[in-house]
Amino acid sequence: MHRIVRSDTPESGNFADLVLRHGAIQPWVTALQVDNEADASISFGEFASRVTRFRKAIRQNGWRTQERIVLMVAPSSFLYVCVVGLLAEGLVPVFIDRGLGRKRMMQALELSGAGEVIANQQAIRVGRLLTLTKRLNWHSEATFDLSSDADRNPINKWETGVTITADQHGLISYTSGTTGRPKGADRTHASLIAQHQAIRSHWQDQPGDIDMTCLPVLVLHNLCCGMPSVLPDMDFAAPAQTDGARVFEQIYQHGVTRISGAPAFISRIAHAAKADASASPLKSVRIGGAPVGSKMARELLNSFSGADVAVVYGSTEAEPIAHQDARTLAEDNGPGYLVGKAVAQTTLIRVDSTTKLTDEASLFDAQVSGETPGEIIVKGEHVLKGYVNDAHATRENKIPASDGEVWHRTGDIAIEDEQGQLRLLGRRSDQVQWRGQLIQPFIIERTLQDHIAFTQAALVQSAYSMQPQLFLALSKLKSEWDSQHIAKQILGEHGLAGIPIQVLGQLPVDARHNSKILRGELRLRCEKRLRA
Repeated sequence: MHRIVRSDTPESGNFADLVLRHGAIQPWVTALQVDNEADASISFGEFASRVTRFRKAIRQNGWRTQERIVLMVAPSSFLYVCVVGLLAEGLVPVFIDRGLGRKRMMQALELSGAGEVIANQQAIRVGRLLTLTKRLNWHSEATFDLSSDADRNPINKWETGVTITADQHGLISYTSGTTGRPKGADRTHASLIAQHQAIRSHWQDQPGDIDMTCLPVLVLHNLCCGMPSVLPDMDFAAPAQTDGARVFEQIYQHGVTRISGAPAFISRIAHAAKADASASPLKSVRIGGAPVGSKMARELLNSFSGADVAVVYGSTEAEPIAHQDARTLAEDNGPGYLVGKAVAQTTLIRVDSTTKLTDEASLFDAQVSGETPGEIIVKGEHVLKGYVNDAHATRENKIPASDGEVWHRTGDIAIEDEQGQLRLLGRRSDQVQWRGQLIQPFIIERTLQDHIAFTQAALVQSAYSMQPQLFLALSKLKSEWDSQHIAKQILGEHGLAGIPIQVLGQLPVDARHNSKILRGELRLRCEKRLRA
């Protein structure tokens, strides 16, 4: 059972100090449980000792403050020792989404400005095959001797992190966007601390809590809380392929009380939990990374009957933004995806998505209210202020605020209902033009995905011909003929009769969460078919 310790900003300004303090405050509490490792259970005392050894090793390497180090290591105790150790020394861990593909991965490496890579053996082999070794020094886990019998002795003193100034980088992550070159999200120490504080404020941990998540950044949050984390036994690169029964076995074995992750991951556990939902130790479930409709909300409530289930809306640049409980979602039949009201740490406005935004004054001039669709713009201490070495992306997506913070353009279109709750209608770049109408795709897609006949739906428009097309993946509960008939009827009800329908076995999804539909791939499919 862990102690509840306040998450005040450390005097050093270094995010790592929020983690390392638990090596002295509660050294015997489990920090990480990783069942597929030799030392499956690592206490906060052991964790802090390994970080100390790692920091000594990187000093011997001559790595300097603010030097960028790419990490190509799967979630493990070693990965988190690396992240916390680098941050403590004022170095900058860099993560590159493996779903970027060769070309964009090489772009991200170039943009990162990193000269050192810590990687597992497989990543080193792949890097050599992809000729990623130019000007890069590769280091394997074996380079750093972190295991020692001395680690098992708790430390009463811990070495604080170096002092961090407001403009210094903390962690950089390059993720797979929809188009163009990858953007490096700049998580400063201040933003990492603010994000941790925001998450803890609206999802408070209790002394007996044990957490499991497929989201690596949330493990850092747990370490700051002093709360044990159990890493799910899964391939983190393929959450949709998770063995739900095996993970649910871990939940029972280790008394996990709360889980979080993308819909694809949570769905696999929910399926396994359904047979014995009443005996589950889970008290809390959080879903993020992709929209959730009424059908899935009902399924989750049936599987996790004794738990508080909720959906969190946010993004890499601003997490969290809003929060909605699943019981309300299960009964909702309004337009789009209901995501609730903005959390206390987020200031949120919506603006006309067709207006050119140049400064804060133009932002307020373009503000819309009520059920007028508008792009969600947010600010807060936890909202990232820019992108690394990418002035263009920063100008496009960030607007300086008069109070020193930054407004972030999410690109998401939404309305507010009478209760002031947000309803997502789709991305600004995904709106569809049809016979003089501007169609918000989530309104149609949510209706289809909540129907028993369908598992996935995406309404996209070809830039080549401006012809919209509906892509569907069908459940096995209706014949294809019946499903097509239902889809045409729903399209007709929304004034979209005549739009072509194409049925696929499964729609393509993002590599990171396996939950967001890759509309760019569907648009290419559309264009190839039209050109043929």
